[in-house]
Formats: sequence, C-alpha cells, structure tokens
Amino acid sequence: MKRKNQILFRKLSLLLIAILMVSFSWAQQKSISGKVTDASSEPLPGVTIVIKGTTQGTVTGMDGTYSISNIPEGGTLQFSFVGMTTQEIQVGNETTINVTLVADAIGIEEVVAIGYGVVRKSDLTGSVAQVTFTDQNTKPITSADQLLQGKVSGVQVIQSSGAPGAGMGFQIRGGNSLGSNQPLIVLDGYPIDANSGGNSLGGDYSVNQQPQNNPLANINPNEIETIEILKDASSTAIYGSRGANGVVLITTKRGKKGRDQVEFNYRMDVAQMSNKIDVLNTPDFINYANEGALNDGVDPIYDQAAIDTISSVNYNWQDEIYRTAITHDYQLRFSGGDDRSNYSIIGSYLDQQGTIKNSDFTRGGLRFNYDRKVFDNLNIKLNVFTSKSKSNISLNSGTEGLSSANLVTSALLALPFQKGYNDSGEIDQTTTENPLTLLELTKDLQENTLIIANTQIDLKLTNDLTLVSNIGVNNNDGIRQSYYPRGTFTGDNYKGYAYRNQSTVFNFLSENTLNFVKDFGDHSINAVAGYSWQQWNRRSIGVSATDFSNDNLTYESFQSGNAPGTAYTQHREWALSSFLGRINYSYMNRYLLTATARYDGSTRLAEGNKWALFPSVAAAWKLHNESFMADAEIINTLKLRASYGTSGNQSIGVGSTKVLLGSDAYVVNGGIVKGLIKNNMANTTLGWETTAQYNVGMDLGLWNERIQLEVNLYKKKTEDLLINLPIPTTTGFRRLPSNAGSVENKGLDIDLRAQIIESPFRWSAGGNISFNRNKMLSLGELGDDGIIFGPNFLNAGNLLGQPIHVAIVGSPVGSFYGYRTDGIYQNAQEVAEGPQATSAKPGDIRIVDQNDDDKINGDDRIIIGNPHPDFTFGLTNNFEYKNFNLSFLILGVVGNDIANLNRYRMDPLTGAISNVRQEAYDNRWTGEGTSNYYPRASSYYNYFDQRFTDFIVEDGSYIRLKNVNLSYNIDVKANWIKSITVFASASNLLTISKYKGYDPEVSANYGTGLTPGVDNGTYPQSITVSTGLNIKF
Repeated sequence: MKRKNQILFRKLSLLLIAILMVSFSWAQQKSISGKVTDASSEPLPGVTIVIKGTTQGTVTGMDGTYSISNIPEGGTLQFSFVGMTTQEIQVGNETTINVTLVADAIGIEEVVAIGYGVVRKSDLTGSVAQVTFTDQNTKPITSADQLLQGKVSGVQVIQSSGAPGAGMGFQIRGGNSLGSNQPLIVLDGYPIDANSGGNSLGGDYSVNQQPQNNPLANINPNEIETIEILKDASSTAIYGSRGANGVVLITTKRGKKGRDQVEFNYRMDVAQMSNKIDVLNTPDFINYANEGALNDGVDPIYDQAAIDTISSVNYNWQDEIYRTAITHDYQLRFSGGDDRSNYSIIGSYLDQQGTIKNSDFTRGGLRFNYDRKVFDNLNIKLNVFTSKSKSNISLNSGTEGLSSANLVTSALLALPFQKGYNDSGEIDQTTTENPLTLLELTKDLQENTLIIANTQIDLKLTNDLTLVSNIGVNNNDGIRQSYYPRGTFTGDNYKGYAYRNQSTVFNFLSENTLNFVKDFGDHSINAVAGYSWQQWNRRSIGVSATDFSNDNLTYESFQSGNAPGTAYTQHREWALSSFLGRINYSYMNRYLLTATARYDGSTRLAEGNKWALFPSVAAAWKLHNESFMADAEIINTLKLRASYGTSGNQSIGVGSTKVLLGSDAYVVNGGIVKGLIKNNMANTTLGWETTAQYNVGMDLGLWNERIQLEVNLYKKKTEDLLINLPIPTTTGFRRLPSNAGSVENKGLDIDLRAQIIESPFRWSAGGNISFNRNKMLSLGELGDDGIIFGPNFLNAGNLLGQPIHVAIVGSPVGSFYGYRTDGIYQNAQEVAEGPQATSAKPGDIRIVDQNDDDKINGDDRIIIGNPHPDFTFGLTNNFEYKNFNLSFLILGVVGNDIANLNRYRMDPLTGAISNVRQEAYDNRWTGEGTSNYYPRASSYYNYFDQRFTDFIVEDGSYIRLKNVNLSYNIDVKANWIKSITVFASASNLLTISKYKGYDPEVSANYGTGLTPGVDNGTYPQSITVSTGLNIKF
C-alpha cells in the first residue's frame, strides 16, 4: 500500500513539474499586434510576418493590421512582402510594433518615363533624372516647380519673387537661347509651352508687358506623383524643336487597386519678413541732409524751425506695408480601383496672403484621372484638370524703371517724417510714390482660368505592338487689370491711368504612335514611331483710359476716364506638325543603343525653312553584367553612357516671317482718317535655332544600391540664334527677327544618394552639385560689338534710361554692363588727376576712364559682373524612427552677382530727397582717409552721374536652410480611419549671405532667364512656419 502511494506521489509530482514548466514557458511568450504601411503611409495587405527560426506566422489584413502570439522571449519578427525590403525587428517589452516597408531597390525594376514611353531605369542611355514625391503636402509649397528646387543637378530653380502665387525662374543646364530658356512641360502626356507667343532678345519692353506664363503656377503640387527631367539631347530629341531647353515630364496621381479611399489634407502657413533693411530715423536723416548741404557750400536744408516741427515724427515705412501673412491650403481626394479600372478625384483650394498688405493669391482646382480596361487589349486613360486663380499684387519687382510704381522701393525711400495722410485724414497723393498711395489706391489684379483635358487610348494589336492615341485640348484664359492713381509717376502724368488686357489661348493636340516592345533571346527592343499635330489659337484685347475725375472707380469703369486711351485686338495662329521615332536596343543586358529622330514643321518659320530634322544617338555599357566584374561584390551597378544629338527652338514672335498690318491716323483733305500701316519688317528666310549637345556619364551603385552615384559631363552649342537684330531707323523699323550667332554651355552634373542606416532607425541622404559655364561665341554680322538688352531698369524721370545686360562675344550672356569704380576721391589733387569732363569733388565715387580719353562716357563701359553662378548645390537628409519622420533641405548658390538697384537711389547719399541705408550713412566719407567705399553726403540730385556702376553690383552667393519638416504618424485604433499624420515645417529659416538686400534669391527676368540677377524692389521672400494634418479614411 505504501509503495502504491509512493508511485502515485511520484506521478503527481511529475505532472505538477510538467504543468509548472508549461506555465513558465507561457509566461516567457507574448503577443504582438500592429500595422504595416508603405513609404506613403498606405496600408499593406498580405505582408507575411513570421517568428524567425520557426514556421509560425501570420499575414496582414486589408487594412494592414496584424496580430501574432506565442512569441518567445528575445524573439525576432520578420516582415516580408514582394517588391519590398524585408525587415527584422527584435521583440522587447512592447506589445505594439508598427512597421514601414520600403521598395526593394533591386527587387523590382524601376521604370522611368522618357517621353512617348517608359524604359527600365537600368536601360537608360541618356541623362534623365526622376524625382518622386510622398510628402509635398507637409511643406509650404504652392507651385509645382518648387518641388524641384535643390533636388536635381543641372536644374536651377529660382524663387525670383516672394509675391503670393509668383512663379519660379527655371533653367536646365544653362541658357541656350537669346529668347525663351524655359523648358518644355509635359503634363500627363500633354505638352504645355511656357512661352506661347514667342520672345527673343532685342524685343521691346513696356510698362504693360507681362511676364511669361508659368504653366506650373496653376497646378496643385500635391497632385504630382513623379517628375522626370530630360537633360541631354538623347532624351530631349524626341520633342524636337521644343527640347533644346530640356523637358519636364509630370505624372499626376492615379487610383490604385483596392478599396475606395478618402484622403484629406490641410496646411496652415504663417509667414513673416525674414529681415528688414536698416534706414535712417528722423534725427539721422536731418543730419545727413544738412551735412550734404554743408559739403556743397549751400544753406542747410532744414532750419531749426523745420527741425522742431518734424523731429517728433519717425516712421519706418517697412513697418507700415508688411504684415504677418496667413495661408490656408485644403485638399480632398477620392481614389480607388479594381481589376479593370481605377480613379482619382482631387479637389483643392489655396488661400495665400502675401507679407505685403493687400496682396494675396487664391487658387481652386479639380482633377479627375480615370483608367479603364475596356477589353483585354484596350485601355483608356482620361485626364481632366481645371483651375482658377486670382492674384492681387501690390506693384513690385519692377521690371520697369526705378521710379515706376514699386511699393517695396517706395517704402525704403520714403522719408522717416513723411506723413501718409493729409490733414483731412485722406491718403496724401500730393507726394509722389507715397507708400500708402501704392498700397491702398494702386491696383493690379490678375485672373487665370485653365482647362486641360486629354484622353489616351492604348490598343494592343499584338503581344508586342500597341497603338497609342492621345487627343486633348488646353484652354487658358487670362485677365490683367491695373490702375495707377494720382501720386504715382504714371498716374500723375495721365491724371489716373487704367489698363485691361484679356487673352485666350486655345490649344489642340492629336498624337498617334505605335509602340513595339519585345525580348527575344539576348536581344531586347523598345521602339516607338508616330505623328504629332499641335495647333494654337490666341486672341487678345486691350484697352486703356486716362484723365479720371477721381481715383475711386479704377479699372471698374473705363468710361469714367475723360480721355479714352488706346485699344487693340490681336489674333495669332500657329501650328507644329511632327514625325517622330525612337528605338532602344539591348544586347545581353550589357550593351545598349538608342537612336531618336523628330522631323518638325513649324508655321512660325519662313517658307523653305519650316521643316527640320532633330536626330540623336546614345550608347551605354553595363560593366556590372560582364563576367570580369563577377568578383566585385560591392558593385551592383556600373554603367558608362555617351550621347550626341540636336534639338531646336522656334521661340520667335508669331508672324515674324510675314508683314503684319495695323492702323494709324492720317490727315487727308484737312480731315483725319484711319489707314493701314506695316507694323513690322518681315524676314522671309527665318529658320530654326538648333542646339547640339554631347553628354558622357556614369552610373554607379554600391552595396545593394545603398549608395548611388551619377555623373554627367556635357557640352552644348546653340547656333542660328533667333534674335531681333537692330536695323537702321531709315527703314521705318528698329529691329528685324533674324538668325545670328551662337552660344556655348558646358558643365558637370553630380548626383549622390545614400541609404546610410536602415531598420529600425532609417537615415537616407542625397546631394547634388552643378557646374555650368555659358559663353557667347558669335553674334553674326554684329561681330564683337555685342547687344545691350533688357528692360530700361534705370529709365524714369531724370534718371538715365539704360539696359544693364549685354550679350558680347567671349562672355556669358546677360552679363552686367556698366562702369567700373575705383574707390573714393580723397582730395582735390586726386580729382584734378582724374577725367576732366566730370564735376567730381573729394568724397565722390571715382569712375574709371577705361580708354584714357580723359572723359567718362559710354565708351568706358565694360562687363562689371556675371549673374550666373559658378556652381549650385543641394543637400537633403531624411530620418525615420518608428512613427517619426524628420527631413531638411539645404540650397547653395555660389559665385553669382546681383545688381542691387534698390541701392541706386539709397547709397550714393545724394539729393536728400529720399531715405538712405544706415550702413551707407554710418560709413560715409567725412574727410580724407575716412572711407574708400561709401561717398560723402551731398545735397545735389546726382546718382553716379546717372550711370550704372559696379558700386551696386554685389556678391549674390548664399547658403540657405530651405526647408525643415517633422511629421508623426498617429496610431489609429478606429477601423474607419487608416492613418493620421500631423506635421510641422519651416522654410527659409536660415540664410548665410553677404548680400545687402532683402534676399539673394532674386531675378527680375520676365521668366526668360535673359536678365537674371536684378533686385529692383523685388517682393521679399519670407520665413514661413507651417502646420497641418493628413487623414486617410
């Protein structure tokens, strides 16, 4: 009996031990749940999660969530998905693990759009840059071109104005032309010209001339999925006569397979001036003015009675015109899809205040993208986009004269004791350029309505051959209305001046191509051939009125003007007909060859010269696929590329090859009658401008593509430049559209990307640097004389009218042209030894007599500055940890000069009729040896003898912390919400520069790139802080 009890006790003990061991084992295991998303925070269904070293696992549901149990202590979870980089995470004390999977760099072959087709990125033979976007909605970006700033080598994007809704200056690999240098924009397969009417060097500039249309200003940047930039001739030749300045291919967001999704974005920006320019207060100004009178031997300008009256008044007019500006940006998107169709509907609204009072920009837009697989061999894509924008801008950034209605400049020049209102409490319009007159009474309203719609039909004829038909329309309506009241130079001259311009540009596109893609054995062919027809129709009407009884009705009532001004109408039509073809050939996935050609015919050009062929050829060698590279394990990609080709430009005024008729008044038998006149001199031999480009490059990928390097060396030569050459006035005309001269650009582009640290903390970085040298090679019949061109920046009142840019053989196009200075005359002996034909005194700026003829005149002008940088660079960093993301962008521009025309009337310390900069006053010449830079104070109204000198040409180099962005993805428990992301960002936080103006990133250039580097009352950029959220349902 006792033995039985012992046996029973042993059995119970063993059972108890087993139960305790199991219990202990369960106590060491745990459960984990969480959510798996992709890089754009989209949930990933079907992700496999396994406990490493076991077969135990699970998969994520449709919403990306998962739950897994029985994980041993110290266990590791492995997350894998096709096309994504596998992640392993060791389990600690947490019970929730959220994971973001990123695309595997070598798991799925990336494709790149190249115009009329796509190729695998590894098969590129030309220089093409691709930029993808996932977080543009979290940054204070309002225009699509801002997305590219600092991101790609060889692409210079300049925020030339801080005005709300302002476009960007945009160049790819320098300026090729003396006309437009804007690249061609292709939006979802639809080519859009920035310069729809044509423009060229030597054209006339006027008060009412508008900057070229920026086709990206009306596009919501949040709609964009990817941008490809075609830089070399091999990639741009497929666009022929419009590819010389580069091509930008924009692809907008489309629906994806999966359940319907709703996404809401909101962002609020708060913007303030980044800095103010120090100007004199009332006591310092009185001292400066009276000192100037003393220096000139005349009575003081302000006696004691005047001083007693005004000394208690002290305005800094910058405080009166600038404000803290608020911007609201809303976007709502509906998207979804199934096996046969997908859709994306995006509605957006932007309400942007400017930091100058009464300036604002609003834009509303709607985009509908739809894809339908009608049959197994028939696909249809529909793209419809419309937007309407409205801009109220205080007249600024004077591409006109220094004394034109320019609010930024007037606030700097206004006297510190100047009163804005008269004794009746009304704005004082008796003082010309009173800042309040420009702020409250001067009007400039611009409205734009844009509609772009196109349908692409893909009919698969065989497994290898597809017919692609693309048909679309583009209608752009623009209105600009301006009013100059009394108290402005223009308003005083005309007793109030109203102006209205309205234009409509309608564009029709029809393209049909055959695409052939086939792999057979070691050979691969990707080819396209087709025909394109694009036609434009532009109608414009303008009207003006003057002599208004008061300034209340402005442009709302032209009939109130007692003196009707000029009225005009204009109608222009032009078309482009093209045959195109390209073949990409690959042998053994090692040797690549691309041949491209486009045969363009343009109605803009003369009979006999309408058609031209633009061919290109490129080759590449994938060394990493050679057997002798098999042991180079760290090298995943090593490819050498070379290309040569030509592309063209037809950006000359429509009608340049034909005589255009107008009307004028004649006296006949004592009466005035209207008759026809010739408006231009036609050039019946006008032909194409052609750019030939060489490019050699290398692509290198290391350590499973964690480091990627791309280097491109290029040389471009543009010949038969389209230019308005000056002709004898005895012809009755001033200029003749012509082909003359050549320009060279050569440079180096370097791009580097690195995935420095991976899971769980991720750090990626990118950098690029660009070098470009521009040189005028020839000006044809003009020889070495050069052409001085651009707006008459210094033309107004009794200021000397003179363009300040020049195209001269051997120098960069658009160089500054003026007078060199050599410090300050220190004493009477130095004045006596200087040129005799001057009225200089000790303390005045010394202008160099270049030809030693003992006088200062136009023959002494030389190149005094180069607005083009020696190099530009961009640096990006992105950090991810769990739900946090931090990124920043640094920009740099080095070696460029800026013509600071704001200083033209401030720093010479002359006249005592406008305020001056504090720095110039504090460091002025007050006696021999006191200053060799800033001159003496003078009461005479004399700005450099009305000459443009290097005294106001400054180093425009800068380094800028352009953007910093922090976002956090909130863990969401509700099933009906997929994700919530909150963010905060800031732009223009820090700028390092020696520039004396508001901001070194300026360019009053009409959008052509011909007259860069000019600050003439440019609307200053601001420091902007943003916050917002993104919700996906």
